[in-house]
Amino acid sequence: GVFAVVVKDFVRNKQIVPLVEMTRELLEHIGFRTLCHTKAMLVSADGTRQYKSFFRRNAERKGSPPIDWESVLWMERL
Repeated sequence: GVFAVVVKDFVRNKQIVPLVEMTRELLEHIGFRTLCHTKAMLVSADGTRQYKSFFRRNAERKGSPPIDWESVLWMERL
């Protein structure tokens, strides 16, 4: 079967942790194949609208690196 998993990187100690890549590698290791990797933007093209959580926006105001998208991994079982 085919499934989609929505994953977003996160910040630890002011460094971005690549959770999307780690998840993809794990799923491929246990027998899945990546069909497609799609990014869903959380900020509009002109930057006027944001679809981020309050906590993410608050952390960015305090100096945390921005995370402007979440990823959709389309996987297939081999």
